[in-house]
Amino acid sequence: MKRNYLHTFPEEMINGMLLELPSALLVEAKKMIKLCKGSYAWYILSGYAHNEMSNFKMAISDYTNAIKEGPDYAEPYFFRGNSYYNDENWKAAVEDYNVVLEKDPCFYDALVNRAEASSGLGRHNMAIVDYNRLILHFPENSEYRAMRGYEKLQMGIGPGAFDDYSEAIRLDPGYAFAYYGRSFSVNYDPKTSLADLTKAIELDPNFIDAYSARGLIKSDIGDCNGALEDYSKTIELEPDNYSAYSDRGGMKSELNDLKGAIEDFESAIKINPNFFEPHYNLGLAHLKTGEYLKGIEEFNITVRLKPLSFQSYTMRGLCKAFLNDSSGAFTDYERSLKINPFYMNGYYFRGKENNKIKRYADAISDFNTLLEINPRYKKAYFSRGYAKLYLSDFAGALADLKKATPLMPLGDPAYLVINAEHPILPEKKKLHQALLKLLNNAPSCLKEELIAAITKTCNLDADFAQTSLN
Repeated sequence: MKRNYLHTFPEEMINGMLLELPSALLVEAKKMIKLCKGSYAWYILSGYAHNEMSNFKMAISDYTNAIKEGPDYAEPYFFRGNSYYNDENWKAAVEDYNVVLEKDPCFYDALVNRAEASSGLGRHNMAIVDYNRLILHFPENSEYRAMRGYEKLQMGIGPGAFDDYSEAIRLDPGYAFAYYGRSFSVNYDPKTSLADLTKAIELDPNFIDAYSARGLIKSDIGDCNGALEDYSKTIELEPDNYSAYSDRGGMKSELNDLKGAIEDFESAIKINPNFFEPHYNLGLAHLKTGEYLKGIEEFNITVRLKPLSFQSYTMRGLCKAFLNDSSGAFTDYERSLKINPFYMNGYYFRGKENNKIKRYADAISDFNTLLEINPRYKKAYFSRGYAKLYLSDFAGALADLKKATPLMPLGDPAYLVINAEHPILPEKKKLHQALLKLLNNAPSCLKEELIAAITKTCNLDADFAQTSLN
């Protein structure tokens, strides 16, 4: 099989042409195509120029003409496959690489590229078959080991991926990508993953994806400041990385820097207006700061971007609830639960809204459903106990309040969003006093225990309870 696709040109002429700017080369190639019969090599050069200029469809046309001129050569199929690949037409690329390998089974560059195109199609098992062949012929090639590890990782074969990345590291201890890939294949051991990502960054201080991945792990283990540093470094290296802005905004929100979080979410949206996560998180930030109309605007966008986002409907409903639009809130909660009948927060917030408008039986029904799904959802016990007090079910209320998690400390910025029976009783002390007033008709044998349970769940001390009673 002839491999020299420019066989009609002297070697020194070929080298000179390939050093030309693609635009200049294209002009020369087009001129020669018109002048010459049998323009196979000139079509190849023209396709090369178009490909370098990212005119992939024009390159494909040139390589197709080259195939017509020289159908027995493997090279024009290879180069057309590359242009298909660059144009993200993975299927057509694989088909061309298949032809190349039929004509020349030892055309290893085509084997590499077919593996990558198969990966683009999600055919990770086929990519592994190609990397197996490559490793058989090139057992010391660390890149092929690492890429096979990547494909195994995509198929959920964690141990196999770990072995491949480790072998790639043994073959090339300075291979940053292998450390990066191995960090994802250790059954999520944060300590080991962090060590591999840190090593990848030491080897390549500009490894953007490694900073981003390390930031995610740090955020998962509660190292918010460390995650902030990594996301900031990602943004420094790649100012248009909208995911990094969104992730950094999430960390700032965790640290109650809502102003900074909002700025980062808005930066992410400016770069990519159709990116769901920053719109959703910006809606949550507006919810926490009491900007409910702005929150609704963001959740309107998220339900447009993802119509099945039941979380978005619930959060939009919560914004409406804070604006006293109970009808709108119920509509959104019901949409959410229709999409996901097992979504606990949907029942929780609908139950709280029922409490707010004094539909206590409906509220209890919602909390019952929620607690059937998850008996450990302790906030629901407080809200159900609250409803039972209003219905004078003192024994039931006491049982629930004993299981409830105490409310957050007064002054916590998340308190009103998460726990308060807003807007009836927006502060715990008022809530505490109101609940104690409901005990007037409680049996004397339960009253003392109820006072203690209410005081505990309101996160207040016994002295305050006595003051309230007086």
